[in-house]
Amino acid sequence: MIKRWRTGWLLVLWLCVTSQVLAQQDNLKLKEGEELPRAPIAEQAHESITEILATDDFSRTKTVTRWKKKEKPEKKEDDEESYPDWMIGLTEALENAGDFFEGMALIFKILLWALLAWIVVYVVRRYHGDVGRFIRNLNQDKGSRELPTTLFGLDVKKTSLPKDVVAVSKKLWGQGDHRGATATLLQASLIKLLHDHDCTFFDSDTETECGQRIESQATPEMSTYMWSLIRRWQQVAYAHRVPSEAQFNQLCTGWQEVF
Repeated sequence: MIKRWRTGWLLVLWLCVTSQVLAQQDNLKLKEGEELPRAPIAEQAHESITEILATDDFSRTKTVTRWKKKEKPEKKEDDEESYPDWMIGLTEALENAGDFFEGMALIFKILLWALLAWIVVYVVRRYHGDVGRFIRNLNQDKGSRELPTTLFGLDVKKTSLPKDVVAVSKKLWGQGDHRGATATLLQASLIKLLHDHDCTFFDSDTETECGQRIESQATPEMSTYMWSLIRRWQQVAYAHRVPSEAQFNQLCTGWQEVF
């Protein structure tokens, strides 16, 4: 009976203490910087610990240096980059001149195509004779090609070529043989074209047909000279019109330049 009585009182006492502690919990909230009250013996221990921590053994400092990425300040939205007025004006001018530059580019492209076309035409006109001879030599063996020995009455065998064509022609001209002098230049020219420049002729070709073949097979310089020589020959041989001495000397000089 007594044990039950003691146990009951202890239980009541524990409940009273617990309710008192719970009731004071709201009053234990501390403000910033405040500390809980300490008992006298705890206060003495706290002061001793503070003094010990304040000595040199516990208050040493050490400076450590290390690299650290520099943080750029955040750019505000209203901070605009400033550019010089001349740069802004130049940019606006270039933007406005876009159509002009497009037109210039088109003109430049047209000029380039025109230049390319001119180069192609020049190469074809300048070297068409050499190219034609090269192609004919590929398709036809020179040794197997039968060469004519005479053309409109002129001997065009290679052995018939004089050593000094101009000298022989001028000698005949000085002797009054104008037909023979002109024929010598024409004969030597045909031999050179036939044997040295691989021009193709046939026994039945006339002077005009030979000129046409030369025009398609030889260089422009040779073609121009040969047409001039053929016309002088036709005037002497068929119309009996003798060229002037200046015209004859011009034919001799042209022969030396071409052949």
